[in-house]
Amino acid sequence: MNNGRRLAVLDGIRGIAIIMVLCHHAISMSYAEPTCLIERIIYKIGFYCRTGVDLFFVLSGFLITGILLRSKESPRYYQNFYLRRTLRIFPLYYLYISLVFFVFPILSKYIWFIEKVSVDQIWYWTYLANFKMFIDKYAPRIYLWHIWSLCIEEQFYFIWPPIVGLFSIKNMKRVLVGIIFLCLGIRILLKLVYNCNNFQINVFTFGRFDILALGGLLAILYKNSNHNFAYKFKRNVF
Repeated sequence: MNNGRRLAVLDGIRGIAIIMVLCHHAISMSYAEPTCLIERIIYKIGFYCRTGVDLFFVLSGFLITGILLRSKESPRYYQNFYLRRTLRIFPLYYLYISLVFFVFPILSKYIWFIEKVSVDQIWYWTYLANFKMFIDKYAPRIYLWHIWSLCIEEQFYFIWPPIVGLFSIKNMKRVLVGIIFLCLGIRILLKLVYNCNNFQINVFTFGRFDILALGGLLAILYKNSNHNFAYKFKRNVF
C-alpha cells in the first residue's frame, strides 16, 4: 500500500502465492506415489510450492505493519484495527467451522466423500488449532488442515498492534530482527532438543513468526525509503 493506495506489484505476488499453494495441494498432498522420473520431478516441485504460504505470511506482515504505521497516531488506533480485522475475518471463519462441525456430520450420512470430523472444537473456536496440531504431531481431517495458518495470522493480528504502538521505528527494527533470530533459535531448539518433527515446527506459532516479522521489516524499509522500495523491487526483480 502507498498512502492507502493499492500496490499492483503486491497483487501479482499474491497471485503467485495462490498458484503455488494450489499446486502444492494438487500435487504433493495427493496420495499417488510417483513412479517415474518425470512424476518425481513434478512431485518435488509441488512439495516446494508449499513456500507459497510463507509468501502469504510475508505479504501479511508487510501490509498489516504498513496499516498500523500509518494509523499509529490515530486516537482510535486499536479500536479501528481490531474492529476491521474482526469484521473481515470472523464471519467467514466461524461460518466455515460451523459447517464443518455441525453440518458435515449430517451430510456424511448421505454423501460418501464427506467425512465426519471429530476433534476438540475449543481449539478451533479460539484460533488455537495450530497448538493442538503441534501437541498431537499431526493434522486433522482435510477440511481443517489449512486452519493452522489462519490461526497464526489471527495471533499475529492480536499481538502486533501493541508492539507497533509502543515502539519507535528505530526500536521496531530491533524488535523485528530480534524476532527473526529468536524464531530461528526456537526451531533449532524444537528440532534438536525436543525432537519435534517438521510438521510440528511448521504449525507452531513461534516457528513461523519470523516470516511475518520479515514482512514487517520490509514495511519499515519501504516507509523509510520515501516509497521508492516498490519501484526498486519491481525494477530489480521483474
